[in-house]
Amino acid sequence: MKPQNFEEGLVWYTLLGTYGLYFIGAQAVVIPILAAVLTLCLCKKLWYQTERTPAAERITIPTSIWIWVIAVLIMEFGIIMAHVDWDLGLRSMISSFLGWTRSWAPMAFLPLAGCLNIRPQLIYRGACIFCLQNLVFILIAYALYVLHIPSPEYVTPWSILGGDKVTWSVNLYEYDIYTHELRLLLFTPFANTLGVVGSVYFCLVRQEADKRLRWLGMIAAAAMVISSLSRMTTLTIFMVPVLTWLLTNFSWSVQIAAGITFCLTGLFAPPLFDFLEDLWDQTIKSYRAGSELVRARLFRLALEGSKEAPIWGHGVVAAQGPKYTELVPIGTHHQWAGILYIQGIVGFMSFLIPMVWTTLDLLVKAQKSVTAKVALSIFLTLWICTYGADIQAASCYYWPGLLLTGIALKQKAPIPIAVDRKYALS
Repeated sequence: MKPQNFEEGLVWYTLLGTYGLYFIGAQAVVIPILAAVLTLCLCKKLWYQTERTPAAERITIPTSIWIWVIAVLIMEFGIIMAHVDWDLGLRSMISSFLGWTRSWAPMAFLPLAGCLNIRPQLIYRGACIFCLQNLVFILIAYALYVLHIPSPEYVTPWSILGGDKVTWSVNLYEYDIYTHELRLLLFTPFANTLGVVGSVYFCLVRQEADKRLRWLGMIAAAAMVISSLSRMTTLTIFMVPVLTWLLTNFSWSVQIAAGITFCLTGLFAPPLFDFLEDLWDQTIKSYRAGSELVRARLFRLALEGSKEAPIWGHGVVAAQGPKYTELVPIGTHHQWAGILYIQGIVGFMSFLIPMVWTTLDLLVKAQKSVTAKVALSIFLTLWICTYGADIQAASCYYWPGLLLTGIALKQKAPIPIAVDRKYALS
């Protein structure tokens, strides 16, 4: 598997060179540049595209991607308005703009780049090889831990671009502040970010054609998720394949089984819900209960704080939260409450609308397209992760999944063929 054009070469070598970028702290700089360069390539091809351009080389941009582009531009406008409302100053505005380029912008412009001639098989193979690289670094990180050798830790000069210094730091692992357990970071700034990224890569590597490489990639991606100790993302690698199968197999047998299941659930709903609630409390909530408590407090404070600036939000996350939240900044650790707090109703709707639209679009296309089915799995993963992480903040780390989403969205939805009843009955 080798790149066949300029854009495939950019994607391939950027993906395989991720750790090189990470150790010099340039990952959050290079990925937005990659998205910009690919977008410029797209614009160039559109500019020179004529009626004589072969159908295989034609560029078409679907409605779903235009919605994302408009949405992230509205978000940036909302950030500017929040800065004006709260008089946060030009320096903060520039810092927020740079943050937008490495968080929200890739959510739109990487799918837009997927409209180029980039093969999904190239992304699957690259994802498998990269996951194997992660498996090596997981072994190194645990070896350092067992041998009591400190992880290499430093902040790169890119920190002058602003934002959380953790974004620009290099550190393979950390210790959980509540349980003191080892949590791997690898090439990501936070452990829960590694969980989100590993879940997305798990969706990608499952489509690799080489069976041995596919299984190794799945093991490595699962190891990324499990070693992050992220509860939510650990659930996704079990839930998402099942959900995707159910949503893309609307056969009579599945419908009948679903009907019987719902009927039985209705009959035994009260004891079943009590059992599930007890199971959730005793397993998921009881494990790292301190983290669960802080998340609940952050959620409440974010919703209460959003009432102070309902339209445009506060514009920024505070540098440090109160003691009540263990100094964790308000507006983090929950996507929806965080957006309401930082970007208000404008930002909330600018994120909700493209998420819903894209999921429905992929759901239709996934009935006939394997690529769309993979992209649907990625978006189901992102939906689940919104309840425990800020998925836009991780976009520079799971960027191949966004690129594949663009490839899936540009495919045309299957059109049912109408059958004339006269001939159908004859």
